[in-house]
This record gives sequence, C-alpha cells and structure tokens, in this order.
Amino acid sequence: MAEAENSNVVDMDSHRAYLEAQRVPLSIPVQGFGSGNGGSGMEPTVPMKDYVDSRDDAVEARIAAKLDKLPTKATVWGAVASGVGTLLALLAFAGDRFDGGVALSPSISKMKDEQQERDRQQDAKLVGIDKKLDVLIEQSKVK
Repeated sequence: MAEAENSNVVDMDSHRAYLEAQRVPLSIPVQGFGSGNGGSGMEPTVPMKDYVDSRDDAVEARIAAKLDKLPTKATVWGAVASGVGTLLALLAFAGDRFDGGVALSPSISKMKDEQQERDRQQDAKLVGIDKKLDVLIEQSKVK
C-alpha cells in the first residue's frame, strides 16, 4: 500500500511540475546572450526539465511497483504443489465414487434381468391377444 501511495505522490509532483511548465513559457537562453554573468546566458533551472524529470520518476515508480507484484519462484512452486494436491484429492474422490458404482453393478444387472423377463411375458400376452383379435376379425367378415 505504501508503494501505491508513493506512486501517487510522484504522480502529484509530476502533475504540479507540468502545470507550472504550462504557466511559465519555456525559455532556454542561447549561449552568449543574456544574463550578465559573463555572457554564458544558461539558466540552471528550466520548468519543462523539471516536468520531464518528475514524469520519468513517476513512470519508474509505477514500473517498480508492478515488478514487485510479479510472482517469485517460491509462489510458482507453491501454486504447482497446490494444483497437484487438488488433482490427487479429486482422483481419490472419483475413485471412491467409481468403487461404489462397481459395487452396485450386480444389483443393477439383476434388475435388468428381471425387467427383460417381464418384457418377454408381456410380449407373449400380446401375441395371444393378437391371435384372438385375428380370429374375431375372420369371424366378423361377411361371407
């Protein structure tokens, strides 16, 4: 959190320098003209330079904050170990459920056999009914 606050402070300084640079026109004196100090004419501070320097500092602070958030080898290996542990737990649970399903298999096959027997009996009854209907239809035909 302190890094984010530090980044905001640098951004505010950068913004202040930018606003100051907007108010004061950029004036870089040419060497040999100007200020009475032997004709050098170079002034030590320029508002635009201050703005650029503070903007660069703000960019460096943001980059440093983002680099601090990158995962290290320890966090990557921790995530891998956590993933492997989760996978093993999932496989153990699935194996237990599969074992329970295999244990039900004989009772399911017994229910299936009983249902097939009922179906065969019903089919036999339907065949008998069809024969009776055929006899009735033959008897009802007009000769």
